Amino acid sequence: RLDPIWRMAVLYLGIGLVFLLLYVIRHAGADTRWAAVPAAALLLLGLVTVMQGAPLPLLLKQWWPILLAVAGLGLGIGAFVFRGAARPAQAAEAASYEALPPAAGTSVTSDLPPAPEEPLRPASPVLEPAAPETAPPAAAAEPAEPRQDDAPIDIYELIRQQPSEQTPPAEPKE
Repeated sequence: RLDPIWRMAVLYLGIGLVFLLLYVIRHAGADTRWAAVPAAALLLLGLVTVMQGAPLPLLLKQWWPILLAVAGLGLGIGAFVFRGAARPAQAAEAASYEALPPAAGTSVTSDLPPAPEEPLRPASPVLEPAAPETAPPAAAAEPAEPRQDDAPIDIYELIRQQPSEQTPPAEPKE
């Protein structure tokens, strides 16, 4: 049986390793750089928990965080000092603009759909609603027949033709 502190250490290290694997194994080229942040935080928290639960000499238990910070500082300085000189990017050979093929789906002049046989008409302006009727339409009114012509449709008129949605009055209980 594990002590509670070791259970926490295993939990933190396990979840940290899952995030680390997500960072390392990039499925289908997905950008998983974000997984390095929770992986580092959880692995560090797991390390701290292990160090608190491990039977270490008192001097090492008290000074290991400072040793960890010094090691991290040394790694940072070493990475900065020993990194190679950045090479300049290779200049692409100059080619005429017309010789370059357009990227897929970006051409506005090729692969156009065929033009319509008759030109499109501009949309008609919105009509103002007519004055409301005094009596609601009958509930059993027939729905309006669909229009066959190209005349503009007044949506407010269609709404007025619909039957009302009034609920019948509740019957009093005796």
